[in-house]
Amino acid sequence: MSLNTIIKAGIAALLGGPIIEILIEKAGQKATKIFNEKFTFTAFEIAETYQESYTYALAAITAGLIERDEKISFLQSLTQSKVKREFAEQIEHEYLQPFAAQQARPLTECRQQLIEQIKKLIEKPPIFSAENRRFTESE
Repeated sequence: MSLNTIIKAGIAALLGGPIIEILIEKAGQKATKIFNEKFTFTAFEIAETYQESYTYALAAITAGLIERDEKISFLQSLTQSKVKREFAEQIEHEYLQPFAAQQARPLTECRQQLIEQIKKLIEKPPIFSAENRRFTESE
């Protein structure tokens, strides 16, 4: 049995077992409050986080589609996170070039078309949304 499987089984047993009940009894409302603050999210909070991630993804894809200029690349390297830069650097090679080859169209034409489509996506209202309310007792 792998160490990962053992850890998963241990956590599952811990969270589903009597230890949690004992901790809640001993710690009372404090444990419940901490658990609720750190491990439960409302649908609104989850939707808001997804929407934010979606926005960041569109920005990173757009950064990867923009043609590179050494001055612009240097400035971008100062203002963008490492993860965003690494993701953007892979867009052209891994996605744009194969897409242009598949479409049998020039790279610059595909690049411009995709940037225009992303601009339209950015202008649309949020796609992830939920009512801003707390969980009910039964939830």
